[in-house]
Amino acid sequence: MPTSEGPTSEGRSHAGPAVGTTPRWRSFLLGFAATVSLGLLLVGSLNVWVDPIARFRSPANAPANTPSEEFYKLDRALQLHWLDAVATATDAPIWLFGSSRVLLGFDTCSRPEIQRLSLTGLSHREVQHVLAASLEDNDAPRSFYIEVSRSGALDPPIEDRRTQVPLRTALFSWHTAWVSMANLVQVATHRRLPASAQPGCSARTSPRIGVEASEVTPLLTTLRQQTDDADRTAMLERLLDTFVPYCSERRYRIVLFIAPYLVPPDRAEELRSIVKDHAAGLRTLLQAYAQRTPSCTFELHDFASEYSLETSQARWSTAHDWHNVSHFKASIGEGLIRRMLPTTTLSSAAPLPRGARPHALLVHWGQLAFHEDPAPRPGMRSDL
Repeated sequence: MPTSEGPTSEGRSHAGPAVGTTPRWRSFLLGFAATVSLGLLLVGSLNVWVDPIARFRSPANAPANTPSEEFYKLDRALQLHWLDAVATATDAPIWLFGSSRVLLGFDTCSRPEIQRLSLTGLSHREVQHVLAASLEDNDAPRSFYIEVSRSGALDPPIEDRRTQVPLRTALFSWHTAWVSMANLVQVATHRRLPASAQPGCSARTSPRIGVEASEVTPLLTTLRQQTDDADRTAMLERLLDTFVPYCSERRYRIVLFIAPYLVPPDRAEELRSIVKDHAAGLRTLLQAYAQRTPSCTFELHDFASEYSLETSQARWSTAHDWHNVSHFKASIGEGLIRRMLPTTTLSSAAPLPRGARPHALLVHWGQLAFHEDPAPRPGMRSDL
């Protein structure tokens, strides 16, 4: 006998899905999309906040403005973009350019007036690129210290004056996110930097420490080859040409310096001979630029040829201030900074005062002059 009751539970079990429910495959896709979106949001937020390649704002405002070791594993274009941004944003009156020797040997965190701009193997062409991208936006008088001890490789020309970084790389690259995290870890675990410290001021930790006598001969061979390298001289000339259009208005001070090396006593004279030949060529070049552009000041500091047998012997036997024969530690770099900062200059027509050493040749308004070494200050190494 038929009844008026609704479908049985068995009948309901064969009915279609209830209205408002979602098939399992669609739920999976929605969950996967939400997870990926959340991951990209977190990665993008981290990269924007830390901004390890200075893509979104001034690096001076970034919470982690000291590059970690992971930063130096990035593509060269990304490293140069960071360097461009630092140079454009800084208000420091002194810019310090250099390769790994500056990166490992100069700690400028206690000197807010100095902006260190250095990368491993930084070449004259790359320095020229950074200057071309930043001088237009920095119209104040400045001093530029440029290491010419061992310039980087003869790299190909850099076409764009400003290195462009794709937005997707800066936002969503996992490698960029890894660098961001490494920078944060470094900030959390290393010494606290002064609030006035410029970006990238800390001396980089050497991945390998140890002075080896076997490194001396290859070092001297390389230095000798670079001294006679016409292509490197031409690159340096193009670098100096970058300053010429601005000299009449901004009165720049351009300082080239040859940093010291560590060699045993029996190779000290050989090193001195090589470096003196290099310095002689630089003096001739700077004289020409001083006559051509008298509004700018051109200087040369030769620290490498100051070696005496006694000093070389002392340094070789107690090499704790050196990473290897080419790279010194910040304890030596601090003494070099003090000696490179502006001091009283003397006309070449005047006699050299007692106690003054002509370690730094100054070319100014087409004339030659000497720097007088300042008296040793507390904490200053007298053997530098």
